[in-house]
Amino acid sequence: MGKKSAASAQIDALIGKAGKKGKSKGKKGRKIGRTAKHPSSCRYKGEQRWISNRIRRMERHIRKYPNDAQARSLLSALA
Repeated sequence: MGKKSAASAQIDALIGKAGKKGKSKGKKGRKIGRTAKHPSSCRYKGEQRWISNRIRRMERHIRKYPNDAQARSLLSALA
């Protein structure tokens, strides 16, 4: 066991030294999280509008399907 762990440690050290050569990651990393800076996104998060939107969606669903008891119970739990 001792020889295998020593050998794997040496291999890990060599791989770590080699590193990645060539181009960097690219442009995709800079695009993540850009929408959070916009005022509309901050307002959406601040007002927690996904909750009110969910309630409105459920009300619309109940108007379309009035016999849906499961949706009615969910709406009463949300409101």
